[in-house]
Amino acid sequence: MANYADRDHCIQYMVAVPLIFGRLNADDYGDSVAADPRIDALRARMQVCENPQFTKDYFDPDKRYIGNSVQVFFKDGTASEKVSIDYPIGHRNRRGEGIPVLFVHGGPGSGTSPIQRRFFDPARYRIVLFDQRGSGRSTPHGELADNTTPHLIADMEALRTALGIESWLVFGGSWGSTLALAYAEAHPGRCSGLVLRGIFLCRKSEIDWFLDGIRALFPEAQRRLAEFIPAAERPDLLTAYHRRLVDPDPAVHQPAAFQWASFEASCSTLLPNPELVSAFCSEKTALSLSRIEAHYFVNHIFLPDNSLLANVDRIRSIPAVIVQGRYDAVCPIVSADELARAWPEARYVIVEDAGHSAFEPGIARELVAACDRFAETGRFV
Repeated sequence: MANYADRDHCIQYMVAVPLIFGRLNADDYGDSVAADPRIDALRARMQVCENPQFTKDYFDPDKRYIGNSVQVFFKDGTASEKVSIDYPIGHRNRRGEGIPVLFVHGGPGSGTSPIQRRFFDPARYRIVLFDQRGSGRSTPHGELADNTTPHLIADMEALRTALGIESWLVFGGSWGSTLALAYAEAHPGRCSGLVLRGIFLCRKSEIDWFLDGIRALFPEAQRRLAEFIPAAERPDLLTAYHRRLVDPDPAVHQPAAFQWASFEASCSTLLPNPELVSAFCSEKTALSLSRIEAHYFVNHIFLPDNSLLANVDRIRSIPAVIVQGRYDAVCPIVSADELARAWPEARYVIVEDAGHSAFEPGIARELVAACDRFAETGRFV
């Protein structure tokens, strides 16, 4: 805001209302709530400290969401937990409005993050993020029972029905592209469009590349992955890791989880990204990511080999875009190329200076452009 007094008033109000009423929604900006004298009394005791980066981000036209956090400090020297959110710029008060879009996270097992909403204009989209079984905030964390591709497809349909959505744009990258394709092939009438990134068709050859062939590009990372396992077990790394990751003893499964997660993160970007490695290697994310990935890999993703390509005819009429980094080491471009050749109706975009991550600058730019184009025209071309 240009008027910093107005800005401070807004921030104080947004803090005071939840502290008093335990909520903050569109109705709380009406006169019936704003007239409560406790709000002004509490506001008078607050001091707003400007974070220059927040102000810079607020005026950045490329930002869809900006980081925001609230923490309350008490007189006795204690403080509340710091709560951080991504605040949507230009968001609608009524969350039921907008084009429904489902973000399908990768892994499997990585979970969602508020940052993943940044691909979508909140003034145009009704954004739905969900944590797949055992991932993110879903419980039990890292659970493998009844955790299969058909179960996840059924969950997506149950979610769509519960939200009263007739059809939605389905957006997924890496494993998310796998699940998005599998869902679309099972329920083509429920997909208004598909945005696919870093294509993974879940064939044995792709899993073998991920655990072994990738050493052609990332020999150090693959060597660290392999050398964690005793030499006698290294000919079958997947089985060796799976055995450790499903062990109930944290002293057994957690070190294996850190090795797996660090390996995957290290290979996901064109240039080294320590922040991404750190995020993958948080205790919670590392366990769910590695354990659930290994579970799906040893079970061949719970899909017949090559079934996603074989069933492309079911989704041929759905507007779609495929965005692929030329130097994606985790999900090599050959899979995206095969999908594009089998599905010429889909728009195919190769980002020449990118690896695997959705947050590589060129990939993020193409994903945002695709979603903006779909919001304007209902198509990607």
